Parts: sequence; C-alpha cells; structure tokens
Amino acid sequence: MDLKDPILENEASYPMLIRVITCERTSYFVQELGCTYILFFLFFLKMANFIHKEGPWNGRQIGGIPMLSNLVFKPMLVHKQDELYFTFEPFNNTVKTHIVLHQSGTIHRLVWNWKTTEWSILYTWPFDSCDHYAQCGANNNCRINKTPICECLKGFIPKAEDEWDTHGLSQSRKCIEKSPSDCPSGEGFLKLTAIKLPDFNWYNNSMNINECEAECFKNCSCRAYANSDVSGGSGCLMWFGDLIDIRECPPGFNWGQDIFLRVPASKLELKHRVSGIYEDWMFESFINILGLESRKEEASTVN
Repeated sequence: MDLKDPILENEASYPMLIRVITCERTSYFVQELGCTYILFFLFFLKMANFIHKEGPWNGRQIGGIPMLSNLVFKPMLVHKQDELYFTFEPFNNTVKTHIVLHQSGTIHRLVWNWKTTEWSILYTWPFDSCDHYAQCGANNNCRINKTPICECLKGFIPKAEDEWDTHGLSQSRKCIEKSPSDCPSGEGFLKLTAIKLPDFNWYNNSMNINECEAECFKNCSCRAYANSDVSGGSGCLMWFGDLIDIRECPPGFNWGQDIFLRVPASKLELKHRVSGIYEDWMFESFINILGLESRKEEASTVN
C-alpha cells in the first residue's frame, strides 16, 4: 500500500485532513480518511465514485463499522492542537492487530492468534449490502434484516419509477416528501434510534442537543439533527436537503445513533394519540383487575 502525505484543505473555514491509501495492484480502490474538526469518516472510492462510507466518530467508535464489543482493543480518536488521528489501544500488551485493505475494496481487521500462530479475522467491512454507499438512495432507510430492505423515511413516499435514473442505479432512487412543508408551526421531530447517520451537512462542536434542536427547528430547511457525541459530550449535526446513506444498525451491534427527523405534526399527533389510547386502556385494565381482586377478597371474608 501507498500512504500519501496528508493534504490540508480549507473549505468554508472547516479544515479538512485527508489521508489517501491506494492498493499497489490496482488504482481502482482508494480509501480516504476525512477529518473535520473532531469528526472522522472513512470513505472508499472506485474511479472517483463513492462506494462505501462509515462514520462519523460518535465519541466511542466510528459509526457503522461492524465491530462487536471486544476484549482485544479500544478504539480511540486522538485530537491534538495540530493533528487528529484514529487509533486502537490494546487491552493487553501481547495483542497484535492490524488492518488490511484488499484490492477488492474490503477491509479486514486481523488479530494474531498465539495458539494457532496465524492471523484471524476479527471483522470484515463492508459488512453487507447496506454498507454500499446510498444503497437505497435519498431519504431511504436500508434495513438488511427486512424485506424489502429499503423503506422511505417517515413523511416520505417513493418517487415514481419513471422519474428514476434510466441506468437503474440504487443511488438514483429517491423518496420525496409526502405532503408540502408546513414549517415552522406544523412540524416537529421524530426520533429514529440505532441508525447510521447520513452524510452530514453542518456541524457545531459547542452546541448541546437542546440547542441543536432549537437551531434546527427555527430553520425550515433543516431536515434532521443529531448529537455527534453519544458519550455525553457536546456536538451538533444538522442535515439540509436530501438524507443520503442511512441504514439501521443490525441486531447484535451497538454502533447506531439517534437522529431526529423533521416530520409533519400529524405524524407526531398520531403517535401520541395511539400511545394515549394504549396507556388509558392499560390504566382501565389495571383498575378493573384491582376491583376484581378486591371483590374476591370480600367474598372470601364473608365465606
């Protein structure tokens, strides 16, 4: 592999550090490690086109990497005044591990097995088809364990097939808003859990989640927001325009994050109304059970 010198770019006052890794056997696959302030992404390109994207760093690990909790190492993002890099800290000094980028574009995390005296694969990425960049297109959620795997986000409906790109590429598929925007008075935010965050548009590292919500709410162009640090730190992510490359976290993995999606108030009212009906039914059932038990006790006392 060839690890080129980092390139420092300045775009809209956001310093960007990019490291590029190319395979010796082919120039098709390129890995870019993009860092914007304390955000950290992994991008894979083929002939200058995105094929995979993972991230951002969520305060504990890179979102989207299929890494189960392990006793081998702890992922770390080191942020210094003049440098920013991603590394791993082994829990034991005897641990040997490294990452291999295959010419097919697949990454393997290898760990040395002292018993068999050979390298063992800890995880492989991309993990499944939902790891392909924009597998389901815009404003879609990729769900690998469901059929079909693509589902429009709440408040969106599939765009007519005859309007899709004639090449049939998944990236060209798109879900559009079901009804015209009723911002700001008639909209709110719906919480989606265990999600790989889409490509981000805007970032502020000093805002907390409440400030983030307020800022997004007053801007009708803000489609969604999220906290960039799940470990309790500050950091606000906002999205404007189409939401690209969203997927659900598969069962057994814990890299998913919460994202708050702007939806019509009717969607929120329906959810609350159904929840209220359910809670009222549960309360009435509980009272009826108490009444029944009380009558049973009275009857047994009389007998």
